[in-house]
Amino acid sequence: GINDIEYIAISSDPRILDYYDVIQNKKKIKDALAGSECVFIIAGMGGKTGTEVAPIVTQISKELDALTIGIVITPFIFEGKKRLIMAEKGIEKLKKTADAVILIPNQAILKLIPSSATLAEAFKKSDKVCYLVVKAFRDLFLDKTTCMDLQSIKKVYFPVGITRVGIGYSEKGSLKDAIKMALNSPLFEKASLKKAKNIFCTIYFSGEETLSGFREAIEMLSKKFHKDTKILWRGVMEPEELPKAIIFAGGYS
Repeated sequence: GINDIEYIAISSDPRILDYYDVIQNKKKIKDALAGSECVFIIAGMGGKTGTEVAPIVTQISKELDALTIGIVITPFIFEGKKRLIMAEKGIEKLKKTADAVILIPNQAILKLIPSSATLAEAFKKSDKVCYLVVKAFRDLFLDKTTCMDLQSIKKVYFPVGITRVGIGYSEKGSLKDAIKMALNSPLFEKASLKKAKNIFCTIYFSGEETLSGFREAIEMLSKKFHKDTKILWRGVMEPEELPKAIIFAGGYS
């Protein structure tokens, strides 16, 4: 698990998460979320459950003044045009209430796994990406050692609308390689990083890196974007782990 993150409910059964049942039980959902500073709504888009229910939960979270982050997994192309269209409609609804809607395209996940991988392995990879996204976001914005309180962060950096994410790592222990891989991640699809209005980056390092190596990695990150882009990054030490970089690019319409 991830420290400070409490999981309330996960289900894909439409009999449990029926649209009308959720409407009738809004108070129960509100009570469950009460007191939360930040709420992550993770939903698979394209089916009725995630597409119709996630925007309602997002609205409830916003009413509680929590930083509200939608993390949506979009369908594979082979799932059909109908599911893709339904996913787009769900994302449009989420944009109206969420502070950020982070897109994880299943179609792009295919480029992160071998061509011989099974469907189960593809979904497992998608779950792993979701985990890393929540962890990186938590480490960047919700860690108690950060110098800014959450209300100030919300005021300065949010809402950011549609947000893309890239994940990179380095087997050689190079921070620059990890950031470069994240910047070129298939998860960004065709989104232009130059058009991003906000960049958030969580960098995981072992502690063995040189100061000059760290500086060069951050300079490379900064040079990639427009001069007016707001860039916020944070380094998190994870001894004995490979360097990783998770980059969020927000502000897309």
